[in-house]
Amino acid sequence: MTDPILTDTWLLGNTREYLQCDNANCGKPGARKRCSGCDIQYYCDKTCQRGAWREHKNICKHTQKLKKDTDAQIAVILEEVDMPDLDDAAVNIPGDENTCAVCLDKPVVRVKLSCNHHFCYECLSMQCATAIEAGTFPEPVNNEMQNLPCPLCRADTVPIDILGLVRAEAKFHSDRANLVLQHRSRFHPHAEDLIAKAHSQAAAIMDQAIDECKEDPFYTSLAFKRAELAACMGDYTLGADLMAETTARFQQGGRDDFHMQNSSGRANYYNHFRLHAHCLLGANRASEAKDVLQAGAQLVESELGMHPKIDRHFYADSTWCMYQLGKYEQAISMGQDAVIEMNRTYAQSHKYVALSQQAMGRLDDAITTMRQAVCHETPWDAANLQENRELLAQFLRESEGE
Repeated sequence: MTDPILTDTWLLGNTREYLQCDNANCGKPGARKRCSGCDIQYYCDKTCQRGAWREHKNICKHTQKLKKDTDAQIAVILEEVDMPDLDDAAVNIPGDENTCAVCLDKPVVRVKLSCNHHFCYECLSMQCATAIEAGTFPEPVNNEMQNLPCPLCRADTVPIDILGLVRAEAKFHSDRANLVLQHRSRFHPHAEDLIAKAHSQAAAIMDQAIDECKEDPFYTSLAFKRAELAACMGDYTLGADLMAETTARFQQGGRDDFHMQNSSGRANYYNHFRLHAHCLLGANRASEAKDVLQAGAQLVESELGMHPKIDRHFYADSTWCMYQLGKYEQAISMGQDAVIEMNRTYAQSHKYVALSQQAMGRLDDAITTMRQAVCHETPWDAANLQENRELLAQFLRESEGE
């Protein structure tokens, strides 16, 4: 039997007093109505919603589009669930997924072009290197690099960042795993198998490339994506090891230190430090994570506040770090003032604030924080919503002496 605390009916009846109206001119507690378009904003009534519509309209419509796109992606995956696998072809065809169209061998690191022809990473790299050396690589247009023609069909599909194609193929599988995770109930009973398969496919693609492509100038971005995937799969130690290597490349004297000469490069470095700390925290190495976060903030101080998405992750991980170190006041302050204030719909934006409040004996505050979490955080992410409801249920039982 489902615990009543974990149901929508219970939430609707027991959380409204903790919600403020999202009309900036109102802000009263006890908002009773939720916007049916985005499921994110709350209002007292239609009058308050109408008064806030001009400011809310764009984000609401954007969120509705995301929901429609997600539904379409889910439908495609569900159609594929019972689709049988294909047998290997009796004869490999040059350019198919098992045969490089240049060397006719099976690729170690396979690259798929947008024309659907497949090659070895090494063969395509040589094509680019030869073109650059001969001076025949296409000139940039509007400061954007042009593509070389496919060696098989001559379509302009070979970019200079060949490793980016490997990342894109791996990202397709990791994004699929995240989609299934967030909407697990819609894929039951296939969810776990779909997540495991997609994760393993993404990991296999990136692991092969990492072993073969360490001298590639775009290697650091591949290692970053592999570390992100490792964190999603719970292998935080692997993620931390990869990030330790890539952050060293950006430092003075490292092979990629030239990136620090421009803002986009420094922002990339900032993000690498953030992910390094995140993986260290996942591995329960909070002291090391603190050093990494501090070093990252000092080295790219000029970028702080200029990249909202990275900032959001950075402050969320800093809050997690303070919680692990037992610095609960700092965790609460940073979590409330930076993470929740910046974006209350971000997954786990309330969690470490609430856990810090609990650790300090402020159980009522922790309950209030998690009541807000179950209403505001990621309404599209069923897995995160379930986790928040269970933490709220834990706090409520603790308050009742169970």
